[in-house]
Amino acid sequence: GLAEGYVGQTGMTAGSFVANPFGDGRLYRTGDLVRWVLRDGRRELEYLGRVDSQVKIRGHRVELAEVEAALLRHPDVLQAAVIGHAHSLAAYVVGPVEPRSVRDFLAAAVPAFMVPGTVTVVDALPMMLSGKVDVRTLPTPSVMSSERRAPVSPNELLVHAQFSEVLRIPAEHIGIDDNFFDLGGHSLSVVQVMDALGDRLGRRIPVGMLLMHPTVAALAAQLDAGDMPSSNAFDVLLPLRTEGIGAPLFCVHPAIGIAWSYLSLLAETDRPVYGLQDPGIDDGDAAPSSIEEFAARYVREIRAVQAHGPYHLLGWSLGGVIAHAVATQLQADGEGVALLALVDAQLTQPEGTTEFEIGDLAAQLGVEGDSFEAIVDRLHSTGSELAFLTAEHLQRMFRPVVSAPSWVASYQPAVFEGPVHYLAARGSHGAEQWTDFADGRISIHRVDADHEDMLSERGARVLGRVIGTEAVGKGVA
Repeated sequence: GLAEGYVGQTGMTAGSFVANPFGDGRLYRTGDLVRWVLRDGRRELEYLGRVDSQVKIRGHRVELAEVEAALLRHPDVLQAAVIGHAHSLAAYVVGPVEPRSVRDFLAAAVPAFMVPGTVTVVDALPMMLSGKVDVRTLPTPSVMSSERRAPVSPNELLVHAQFSEVLRIPAEHIGIDDNFFDLGGHSLSVVQVMDALGDRLGRRIPVGMLLMHPTVAALAAQLDAGDMPSSNAFDVLLPLRTEGIGAPLFCVHPAIGIAWSYLSLLAETDRPVYGLQDPGIDDGDAAPSSIEEFAARYVREIRAVQAHGPYHLLGWSLGGVIAHAVATQLQADGEGVALLALVDAQLTQPEGTTEFEIGDLAAQLGVEGDSFEAIVDRLHSTGSELAFLTAEHLQRMFRPVVSAPSWVASYQPAVFEGPVHYLAARGSHGAEQWTDFADGRISIHRVDADHEDMLSERGARVLGRVIGTEAVGKGVA
């Protein structure tokens, strides 16, 4: 339901809570700017940005005014303006300053995701008659290539080399203040970098560390500090983001057993996010053999992070079936579950489904191959981000995919006490299968994507609306 307004702030309430022109009641102005577009004969809302100064940078909401205020605390910055630019921030300053020194100053004052990728010194900021900065006439952000700082410390040299190797960018074109994601990094390359660093340092490093510290300098500083939790890409509990706003979100892997695909959610929510992965991939002897066994193991992992509810759970495909089992086990233990989101999870195989083969696994990894060894060779020869996978890894990833149908067929779901959010892929009717196993409303969110693409950008945006901290970050069981 819609809130009543802002407590004690009648002006803000009147400006944001407005009469509904389409019927009774009121509407809330979110501050999002959208427009109708026509795609394939269907009208869709296209998100254009914010009407205020808020932007989202790698999953974090940033108030541009906060960054501008931090810039103005620099003794030689007379004026400052900050805009969102190319998945990062671009700062414009007036004053007798050097761009790199301004970034260094800011890096010591605000979190890494709030540090602009570029700082451009201008003679004056272009202004409109209203007194606001005319962002349309600001110059193109300065490329700071000539000012790139080279790595010095052992860990800076190590991280710098991995950025260059994984991103296939000449080392001289990468400075220690350059952002991994601005350079073209993505979820799979994050895993590759952190896995390689772990091998070279002889210890496992959390994948989420690069997400929170995406520059060479910042990541190297974390490595210098040490005392990090042991973690690797196949850990049962994979911390994707350990800090944030709202309750943690626990995401159960699809049939392939890994939870790396949930990295796409970090751009859509501010909350902490943890992935749950098949224990059998890292340790074949620990592999569960039923939905109930998976759920019991994941309940233990979840409660190690969050001792008591309300819990927030999400699962894609087989992961949705397991997430439902986790939810009912938690409720049986007397704990509350505030969110259960099932991403195209089904209790019966769709008609026409064929048996999953090794070639299908190869296709999911973006190569061809009819054996695990052939897939590994192909990953190496193509320079894939997944070239660190071994034949044993692939064999263990293949196991849950081929076993999933029998696990689901033998599973007898309990009834979940509460509402369920169901994200349906194109043409999917899987939500109907859950009506007997949820005593609350099942809200269906349709995604114009195939089942295997539900965690792509389009699906992640829909999930972001479902799991957003505004809606459920402070949920009550």
